[in-house]
Amino acid sequence: LLESVAVCLVGGIIGFALGFLIAWGLAAIGAFSLSALGTQGMAIKPVVAADTVIMSIGICVVIGIVFGIGPARRAAKLDPVESLRFQ
Repeated sequence: LLESVAVCLVGGIIGFALGFLIAWGLAAIGAFSLSALGTQGMAIKPVVAADTVIMSIGICVVIGIVFGIGPARRAAKLDPVESLRFQ
């Protein structure tokens, strides 16, 4: 169960970082486009609120728990000697 939560958290962090980088790239393109139109002093700055970060981390944890319970229950029901015999 911990493994599935960790995998979901790592995926969420990578997705969040990529999204933030893409937002900065789009902001740079937008600022360049605005300067090409002759509007000086206008800047586009992506903003990420703290509650958005907390909510995304919470969703990653919930997804990891929900989709990790099934395999964890199935593994808990196995006989350790039988499961190690085929490893």
